[in-house]
Amino acid sequence: HVKEPEVWLKREKQADWRGLLRPPYLARTLQSTALATTVLFAWWGLMAWLPPFLSAPVSQGGAGLSIVRTSAWIFIMQTGTFCGYLTFGWMADRIGRRPAFAIYVYLAAILTPLYGFAPKLFGANAETWLLIIGPLVGFFGTGYFVLFGSTLAELYPTEMRGAGQGFA
Repeated sequence: HVKEPEVWLKREKQADWRGLLRPPYLARTLQSTALATTVLFAWWGLMAWLPPFLSAPVSQGGAGLSIVRTSAWIFIMQTGTFCGYLTFGWMADRIGRRPAFAIYVYLAAILTPLYGFAPKLFGANAETWLLIIGPLVGFFGTGYFVLFGSTLAELYPTEMRGAGQGFA
């Protein structure tokens, strides 16, 4: 039996996750958890709604795309998502994390309903507009997830960082 180094034993005692639910960390734990839950809920909602919307007939409120086109439009949207991930950090460094986060979330909130109403708004040109708006929805609707890695880490001291990020 090998005895654990003393440093590991000390760290375990310091990193009690229950400290996240006590002052001075309780408020930031609840706020960060609420924020992460809200944006994840929105993302899951969008991703669960997207395939049925794209493939449903226009008469039923969908975009009327075939299964192959639905897959292609989602792939193109995910290309925008990837670009959003790559760009968010640069944008946050230029204008600040909070303003960048606000811009991404507000634009996603505007673009997502526009995407959903495209078949009614654009009629025969809806497929083209879905192709144009889709990558922007992906870009702004998920690019802000990059924020969580750096921002959640800064909310807690080193010994609580992993527990705080994991909880939120």
